[in-house]
Amino acid sequence: MDTKEEYQKRVESELETSGTQIEAWSAKAEQSEGEVRIEYEQQLDVLRNIQSRAEAGLQELKEAGEDNWEKARPRMDGVLSELRNAILNLSPRFH
Repeated sequence: MDTKEEYQKRVESELETSGTQIEAWSAKAEQSEGEVRIEYEQQLDVLRNIQSRAEAGLQELKEAGEDNWEKARPRMDGVLSELRNAILNLSPRFH
């Protein structure tokens, strides 16, 4: 079982990685034109929304005390899973 600090570091690392991926895809979208660019931007908006919710969950986790941080963990796990799945599903479209 993770400690709060270990879990928090793992979440921060995952959010940093996904943020880097979103930035890379944003650069690709900016180089695209027409319908392709519109599609990329729509997909990136979805990813940014999930990333934002994950960052809010991380903030909630940080603010939670040592005795009740585990209550925030299921929501955080759910958002991270959603983010992972969205990246996995969109990855083929950006390559």
